Amino acid sequence: MSCIKYIFLAFFCLSQYKTSSQQLISADLAISLAKGIIELNLGTEVENDVAAYRILYTTTDLEGRLDTASGLLVLPNNVEGPFPQLIYQHGTVDGRFDVPSELAGGWELALGIASFGFVTITPDFQGLGTSRGIHPYVHADSEALAAVDMLIAVQSFLRDSNIEVTDKLFVTGYSQGGHAAMAAHRALERDYSDQYKVTASAPMSGPYNISGAMLDFTLGDLEYNFVGYLAWTTLSYQRAYPDLMPDLDVIFKEKYIAPIQQFTTEEIGLGELNQQLRSLILEDSNIVQPKFMFTDEILSIISNREDHPINDAFKANDLHNWLPVAPIRMLYCGMDEQVAFQNALIAESTMMQLGAPDVAAVLIDENGNHGSCVIPASLYMVDYFKGFLDQTSPVNDALLPAEEIKLSPNPASNEIRIDYPSHLIPNRVTLISPIGQAIYTNEEKAMDQINISQLESGLYFLRIEIGKQYVLKPLVVEK
Repeated sequence: MSCIKYIFLAFFCLSQYKTSSQQLISADLAISLAKGIIELNLGTEVENDVAAYRILYTTTDLEGRLDTASGLLVLPNNVEGPFPQLIYQHGTVDGRFDVPSELAGGWELALGIASFGFVTITPDFQGLGTSRGIHPYVHADSEALAAVDMLIAVQSFLRDSNIEVTDKLFVTGYSQGGHAAMAAHRALERDYSDQYKVTASAPMSGPYNISGAMLDFTLGDLEYNFVGYLAWTTLSYQRAYPDLMPDLDVIFKEKYIAPIQQFTTEEIGLGELNQQLRSLILEDSNIVQPKFMFTDEILSIISNREDHPINDAFKANDLHNWLPVAPIRMLYCGMDEQVAFQNALIAESTMMQLGAPDVAAVLIDENGNHGSCVIPASLYMVDYFKGFLDQTSPVNDALLPAEEIKLSPNPASNEIRIDYPSHLIPNRVTLISPIGQAIYTNEEKAMDQINISQLESGLYFLRIEIGKQYVLKPLVVEK
């Protein structure tokens, strides 16, 4: 059977179970947190208390069978609705129980989003939490299905709990969650447009171009320390495409197979797997290059045989090459050491060529890495989505061109100057700390200088508001 036919058949089997999946099994209160406690945990101001519910619901696994999946539903608390709904897809986790339903695995970001007034749906993904089998890592259709099935399943709980929601639906996620957010957006427009209309999405730091930018990034000659990702992706596609992917001993050199098998049986987590694989690579190399794990045969196939089933599997999970209807902002940082920033640029270019009406790759920080990008990207995401809730706001023009406003010097140690074009007059300037906290706000319209002599070294952001528009400018403080 050809790869394309197999992939089509797998998707067809999943589709046949839509009617019997998407059912709510249980919704149990996991935790309630007051606004002040959330602010202490996140290090930034929020708007509301929240209540988080551990959700069990039915979904369809990759083999076409009914499965019980888990997730976390986080609600604004002690405040009246109606509320917009938002799907948040979490990033890469360590293993089965490092997931939002266990108040782990990036659940804090869901907490923060809900505190700003969004009913936040956070699936654990297939193969994590209660769902059986190995997690289909960066597998687009299963990532999307977990989210959409949970979205549909929780509607009965929202109705029974008298929680009113609007017709606004947003989608976001970080890292693997960026890939999953893009997959959910695509699935909602492709397969569920009669039930839901996506208002906008904001995937963050996601690997959308797996067959191109990510393979080049991870299998090139530069150091790449997150080798466990490639092992998990291999295991994922072996599960998703069992008739197409070869056995582990065909893909990996012999000495790397034992820790990968331990990870498969859940004896070790991703962190331990990554550490063991790195140590094994360093026995043969001065730097960590994932290509040392793979057999020459597989490296030759990936590099030279574009039509091989293995490469077809990578292409089947690309998400840069579809035509979205709703607006998308792909947020990224310039020094991301885990997910190549080119993913966002390639997706922007390809979607625009396909005729997408409103897509943009947004550089949050040219010097930001995968970890430091989380908070500023999330702040941008919340503000971007909020723009769609204010009907008087010019939503698609919420962000000013960053190059029109200059900071000097940058890096700086004592004072910075902000130079504006003559036609722009700021109405508010906010200095944001490295952990996302607003530490200084000035509303003087002529303000163009800020004393930073008391700040510690680190990466800060200036949020400069001009009317209903704004720009985020990175500022490096060096002492």
